[in-house]
Amino acid sequence: MFKITLSFLLTASAAILQVQGANTSASELDNLVLQWTQLEQQHSELDNRWRENKPVLEQQLQLLSEEKKQLQSLLDQHTTAGDEVEKERFDLLQQQTEMEETQQRLEFGLAKISSTVVAMHKRLPPPLKQQWDADIRLLTIGQEPASTGPNNPTVTNANVNTNIISNKSSVLKQTKSLLSNSEKLDKLLSLLNKINQFEQRVALHQTTMQLTGSKNQGETIEVQVDQVYLGTSQGWYISKDGRFWGAGNSGKQGWQWRHQDTDVDVSELRQTVKMLTDPASATLVSLPINIVSRAEIAE
Repeated sequence: MFKITLSFLLTASAAILQVQGANTSASELDNLVLQWTQLEQQHSELDNRWRENKPVLEQQLQLLSEEKKQLQSLLDQHTTAGDEVEKERFDLLQQQTEMEETQQRLEFGLAKISSTVVAMHKRLPPPLKQQWDADIRLLTIGQEPASTGPNNPTVTNANVNTNIISNKSSVLKQTKSLLSNSEKLDKLLSLLNKINQFEQRVALHQTTMQLTGSKNQGETIEVQVDQVYLGTSQGWYISKDGRFWGAGNSGKQGWQWRHQDTDVDVSELRQTVKMLTDPASATLVSLPINIVSRAEIAE
């Protein structure tokens, strides 16, 4: 390459000399040759630098290429992981939606059952109703009930509704239950189990009742009585001395007693109490039963 360049310069110089003629001096030709020599040196230096730097640059290029591949791989992995996370997130959201729907259906079902059970509460026989009172209070206002007085039910002439929760409707509107759904379900099952057990037997209950005396009209006296219940819809009572007796039924207004009911055979009722106290003395007895229609029960 050096020879070709030198020949080109000599040829060019000869041409210039021919054009300029004899006036061109030898010093100008030397100046041109010097310039060419300097250019050739610079070219050689550049070529040497390139040869020295080329392996380094190629190595850097290779490293950058490898780094690019690694970054692309990480990006692909991140994209794949992001897709998996998004899919898992979607699945979790779907499960959450299904659980919320199930929770809503459960709450609706529990509310419906609770409403039915609360409506049943006032119709129960006094002893069973008293057993329900605490749980009914928890179901409706979510807190333990305050003391309501003596354990024995109190009965007045035509209505035996003991321990009635005062202003129940207004309390239900103002106070939210503090029980969880699981606790509500446990309470409901417990209440229904109690009523099922009560239905399976003839129950004898001893208590006191506030009854109207026969001498002074309107005067009430406290009387010790034996109460007999046949399931949750029929009941009878008789005082220890046999002076007071009656029959009771569950109605839409609650449990109601019919005092001194003429349909009740006192001797038969006394024999029933004796039989329940002493099973060895069991005999056939006859007591009046008030048949309640399905329509009246449903009201």
